[in-house]
Amino acid sequence: MKTFLIKRWVDNETFEKILTFSRFVSRDSQGSYFAFDPQRAKKNGVKAGEILELLKSLGVEITEDLEEEIRRGSLPDKDVEIFVKNGTLYVKSYIYLYEKFPELKEFLKYDKSQKIFYTKPYNYVKLVKILEEKGSIYADSLSHLNERKFTYTLKGELSSSAAALTSSESFIV
Repeated sequence: MKTFLIKRWVDNETFEKILTFSRFVSRDSQGSYFAFDPQRAKKNGVKAGEILELLKSLGVEITEDLEEEIRRGSLPDKDVEIFVKNGTLYVKSYIYLYEKFPELKEFLKYDKSQKIFYTKPYNYVKLVKILEEKGSIYADSLSHLNERKFTYTLKGELSSSAAALTSSESFIV
């Protein structure tokens, strides 16, 4: 475990935040010593970017080794990754997904052997809506589908007093 030194006094709230990703080691005339704890960081859902930002704001000297260990040992800055493979929608999670989003249990299954969630592709819109409503950050290899424009051609007439499309007019949705 890599240790770091905080030279100044911190308030209780900041101290508690530090303990979500590290263990208190000791205090001396130099300041307080902590050891980065990857299990704690993952269990508490703390992301590498959040840890590094907090430590920098506290004036901690961040060595290459410490930064590497924090990035390797804590959660990525995304909560989940969404992708499709062989006709199945997969969700790779870096958080306890069912804990944060219990409503996903109704359509998202977990494969213990691959350590990944999966569902039918038609659940994509429902999945993204739930993630966005609760402020989750996700990497989505399918987001380009939301930006596609589809052209439809209608033949015949729509009955409306305001306007009518005549035979073979196209419109973009």
